[in-house]
Amino acid sequence: MVDISVSTNENFKKTTTIDILKFVCCFLVVCIHTKPFQNIFWLDAGVGLVTRIAVPYFFITSAYFLMLKNGKDFWKGILNLIILYSFWYVLSLALSKSTYSNANSVGWWVNVVRNYFWLTNGNPLWFVCALIWADVAVYALRKILSPKILLVIGVVMFLIGYFFSTAYSITSKIPVVKEINDTIISKIGTQNALFFAFPYVAIANFILTDNYCPSPKKSLTLWVMFWVALSIEAIIMVKILNSTLNYLWLFAMPMTYFAFKFSSGVYVKDRKIYFALRKLSVGVYLVHPIILEYVRCGLNALRLSDNANIMLTIVVFLISLLIAFLLFTLSNVKRLKFIKKII
Repeated sequence: MVDISVSTNENFKKTTTIDILKFVCCFLVVCIHTKPFQNIFWLDAGVGLVTRIAVPYFFITSAYFLMLKNGKDFWKGILNLIILYSFWYVLSLALSKSTYSNANSVGWWVNVVRNYFWLTNGNPLWFVCALIWADVAVYALRKILSPKILLVIGVVMFLIGYFFSTAYSITSKIPVVKEINDTIISKIGTQNALFFAFPYVAIANFILTDNYCPSPKKSLTLWVMFWVALSIEAIIMVKILNSTLNYLWLFAMPMTYFAFKFSSGVYVKDRKIYFALRKLSVGVYLVHPIILEYVRCGLNALRLSDNANIMLTIVVFLISLLIAFLLFTLSNVKRLKFIKKII
């Protein structure tokens, strides 16, 4: 979800429209975690379908701009991601109530260290952790494998993840699949660098050499078509086949691909506001899990939690946006430039 600014003016001009969609996606990420219409099934399902683009789109855009770099510039980008991830990982622990309730447990601290290196299902910061691993893996492999081969490997990894998550309500009936899940997959998760981030980073790497340039109108049409296909897939998997782990979707891959093609093909005159939107979208993503925990506690104290998900969504987003704006503003102060490393 974290972009590294590209070096060429032409590519930077293309980021402007991308940044607008990224900012929309950062709000959708908040919706994923707050579930504004949780008590109204069809509205909840509709919002859920709209939000399916958010995380894949962030993976593709973040990886795309980082993959434009080579050598020292690439590794500098990775180092920036590690610094950012480490800061927010430690801060989220320091501000979490669970840290203080488990502070005396050695096992809990062992998990904290282990999770730092391999965050998966559950913790919102899993995205940054997964992005780092996937970027490094694709960057290393592209020295010996073509973008098309890497894309094929990415699709295969995605299908394996899909097999053990979204489709698991079906595949779990196969004894050997259940055994593999219980002994391996349940320990490493499927919402991680291997099955989620790597496929989308491989797509980003493929786009760098992809000569297919559909018109914005065609890209938008295909984006909508695959979103409709995703909706049908979701109805079948959730309502008919009772899928519970449903963050990996087959039609989300082509849908996100054409969403990126659309946003990168529409030119908007470059202005400072688009750079600000890029930073704000990163800031909202990083801040909102911490804000969510405290706002939720406040609503529980006021006994508003049962029917307050819409309020929760709005309050969390606005407070996160305000904090992100303050951090962005302070980062432009000469003595506080170090803040740029954490947003």
